[in-house]
Amino acid sequence: MPKKNFLVPGLIYQSILLLLLLNCPARADEVILTNGDRLTGKIIGIKEGVLTLETSYADPIKLNYESVQQMNSSDPVELHLKDGEILRGKISTNSSGQLVVDAGSGREALALEFESIAEINPPPKKTVAWKGNVTLGGNMQSGNSDTMNVSAGGLAVRRTENDRFLLSLLYNRTEDSGQRTAENTFGQLKY
Repeated sequence: MPKKNFLVPGLIYQSILLLLLLNCPARADEVILTNGDRLTGKIIGIKEGVLTLETSYADPIKLNYESVQQMNSSDPVELHLKDGEILRGKISTNSSGQLVVDAGSGREALALEFESIAEINPPPKKTVAWKGNVTLGGNMQSGNSDTMNVSAGGLAVRRTENDRFLLSLLYNRTEDSGQRTAENTFGQLKY
């Protein structure tokens, strides 16, 4: 019985697969400027009037958003509109020069004016969290006199991009031979 050569059919299949992959168009976002320049890459975002486009052939390119005439994305983007609404979907430009956001869950495709967009793909906002500590302390001495000292304190801080809030409290109590000799309370509230 002759031996079968499995190597040749494997090479044929690999070659066909490679040709198919090479003929597939690369998925890229496209930005067309008002002067006619056409750029491809990945739309990273729009913030403060600047569109950032990441390309394989250069560092990220920063474009003045007012110079953008058309945009098309191959992947969904997150649009933050000036009225506070947030949309997610692939974008394209229609023949009227409006930006079209593909249909999403519970909504149809939506056409927008370029001027209504505040940001695209903004970085996630940091969650506001309280940080702080609690301190407890005490001291007892006995001998000619019996002295006891107890103290407790706490500090809480919250920081955001716009403000900082601080709350602190300190309590101290001292007794000598069963008689209270000192009791202090200190508090601070700072904005």
